[in-house]
Amino acid sequence: MWQEWDILRLFGRFEEDGYGRDLVSSNPISFSQVTESRPRASAAALFRFPSEILGIILSYIDSSSLGSLALVNSDCRQLARSRQFAGVCFDYSPATSDLISKLLEENTERTSSGNSVNRGAICPCIRRLNIATDSVWLTHFHDIEVCREFRIHSNGKGSIKDSEERLSKATDAYNEYVKRIQSLLSSRTTLPHLELVDWQDTMPVPRSFFTSLVTSRIQHLRLRGVFVVEEFEIDLPPQADTWELRTLLLDIKPSPVHYHGGATSPVCASLLRSCSHSLETLIWYFSPHNKFTFGTDSSSIPQFDKLRDLSLRRLEFGNNEACGAFLEAPLSCLDLSYNYHSPALEQSLRQRGCIPSLEILAFSLSKDSIDGYFEFLKANTQLSKLSIEEYPESEGDVAGDAFEEKILPLLSSSFKTIKSLKLIWKERTTVIPDAALAMISGMETLEQLCLGTGPRCGSEYSWLIDHESMRKHLSLLPKLCRIAFHRDSYQDTDSSVDDENDATNYYKIRSPSIESMRAAGIEVGDKDAETQFWEDGHKARMIIQAEKYIASMPKLEGVYIGQYLMYAAGDASAPTEKRQAVLLRNERDPCSTLLSYIFSREGVFFG
Repeated sequence: MWQEWDILRLFGRFEEDGYGRDLVSSNPISFSQVTESRPRASAAALFRFPSEILGIILSYIDSSSLGSLALVNSDCRQLARSRQFAGVCFDYSPATSDLISKLLEENTERTSSGNSVNRGAICPCIRRLNIATDSVWLTHFHDIEVCREFRIHSNGKGSIKDSEERLSKATDAYNEYVKRIQSLLSSRTTLPHLELVDWQDTMPVPRSFFTSLVTSRIQHLRLRGVFVVEEFEIDLPPQADTWELRTLLLDIKPSPVHYHGGATSPVCASLLRSCSHSLETLIWYFSPHNKFTFGTDSSSIPQFDKLRDLSLRRLEFGNNEACGAFLEAPLSCLDLSYNYHSPALEQSLRQRGCIPSLEILAFSLSKDSIDGYFEFLKANTQLSKLSIEEYPESEGDVAGDAFEEKILPLLSSSFKTIKSLKLIWKERTTVIPDAALAMISGMETLEQLCLGTGPRCGSEYSWLIDHESMRKHLSLLPKLCRIAFHRDSYQDTDSSVDDENDATNYYKIRSPSIESMRAAGIEVGDKDAETQFWEDGHKARMIIQAEKYIASMPKLEGVYIGQYLMYAAGDASAPTEKRQAVLLRNERDPCSTLLSYIFSREGVFFG
């Protein structure tokens, strides 16, 4: 059955890069909270300090010494546990199973003893919970593996039928595992200080799972690729148990075999209603074959009075009212990237007009969306941060040169407070026109700038950057501190491959000439040595270019160029001191998440 095969998704879970900020502090919960305000048992001088000072002292103790600290006495044990269990990952390992059993045991004790547990409980210590099953443990416990084609195989241990039986048993075991986690989340007393749940298992979850969430204490929730198999609304808790959720990453999809039979709109609508009064940040990803609505009754449309940060990724709305409910919020950040054609969204933007509190805006242009977005942009000239990407080819051409003919004339004439700008030209753009750079050079309030071409990722590059022209124009920006070039490419004059498209394949071929390798003492035919020689040469060229930017711009603090992130070292006010470009990483990095975070949302560059 499909439910059994779905567990194979856990063998291929996508791992994001590490860029971004934590929603919840990594510091442990205060000592008074993890002891649940009980009198301190120890008379040691250490425990005469206030809880805040104890927390600072604890941060200086090496992790390997926490076990020894826990053996001293009951107070030391709880102090050590407050740090050991501040963040917990459920990865399906034996340690995970033991910890869940311990927490459920503590909850049983708490229930039977009138909401109190023995000194040394773990449940008050947990602040962050990450559910990310490691496929290694699925193989270990259930003897299942997948082949390259992402199918179950016998691995020499019986027939395919035997493998399918093991898969069925593994699915049953996983479902029981999820039920145990639900038991932890559903009671507000089990994990009294839990703030964040990050669910990364891309598996179907039952209706009761969502009920356990809305009855919990969590303030931050990430649901990454969760599947539902039926159409339903969540059973909301009574008013006395209002859910105080503050941030929500929502990525719920119907099961792959239920695309047309299990809409996600009802579950998403009820989830959002349950937290609309407290929600501050919403990041929402599209669901295939679903158009979202809050229903036909106007009284069922919630108000998002505290929503400040809204990101809608390729979301389809069934009517203007649903979309308008979010845009009526006092937003400071609005990210509409990848919404290339959404009539309801575009009409709602026109109707909303100026959002006085809006500071950050990101959107993507296509031939269908340009008029709606342009009108909204004209109404919001108060922006301090703006990110615009032209369409990918699959989404339809933008009429004319949108940046040069419409966007940049508006920005250079009307946006007097803009500090951050990101412009990504359409795919296969080979040159960013001087006319565009000239208009950008007149935006004197800019402090950070990202220029590039699409697509966001992939192995082919088209933009043959002209650094001389770029420096000529950008050096006119008096406040510019940070520059990033997205998907910049180069012609390799030292390549052994005669390819007229070498700019397109610049980062792919990486084949130096035989003459240059011999001159450097590199053995021809040693592919690893050849590649490293090319990488070293590219790195050296990028450092030279970065230092030219630094020399021409006294306030420049950092450059992202040729897939290298660098900062400017040295004192710009010292006329005799030459500032240098220093690598933050010694290897190339596309930095897609970092650049999106910095230029489309709240973010700190090189810091």
